[in-house]
Amino acid sequence: VYVTTGPKPRIHAEPRCWSRIRQNDVVEIVLATDYHGYYSNLTRTVFTGGLSEEKSKALDVFLEAHQTAEEHLRVGVKFSEIENMLKELFERKGYGQYYVVGFTHGVGLLTEEDPITTIVVPHRQYIAAENMTLASVHAPLTIPKIGTIKLEDTYVIKPEKAERLTSFDYKITK
Repeated sequence: VYVTTGPKPRIHAEPRCWSRIRQNDVVEIVLATDYHGYYSNLTRTVFTGGLSEEKSKALDVFLEAHQTAEEHLRVGVKFSEIENMLKELFERKGYGQYYVVGFTHGVGLLTEEDPITTIVVPHRQYIAAENMTLASVHAPLTIPKIGTIKLEDTYVIKPEKAERLTSFDYKITK
């Protein structure tokens, strides 16, 4: 479990043990759980103090990106095609500068395994194969003065569409 909080965005799971969750913080919670030696990956963003208009807009844009990736993940699709769709969506909505490239990574015997499109550039050219297990959308929006917004689920790639293995509410406020 990784928990990051506060208005200072984190690009990747960089927990700061001295951080405290405060009212109106954006809190990113990453769960990597295993079942009989196989991992899944689930990330949700919690908005303490509710959703301001600015936070709500950013979350809605990320939800649209998440849905876009889910709709296009299937056998035979090149990861770079989906990556380009997401980059174009974020740019069109005004969030291009806050998007971290690399929307997916493998999940299985490790929490993060090949392909790792965030840090291994050649992996972005991989083609989705049947029964690949992937986490998506791995790359967050890192917005100054708001924080890190990320929604990530685990999928098994099937010929017609990706089958989501994880499930939890997407809009979480307290």
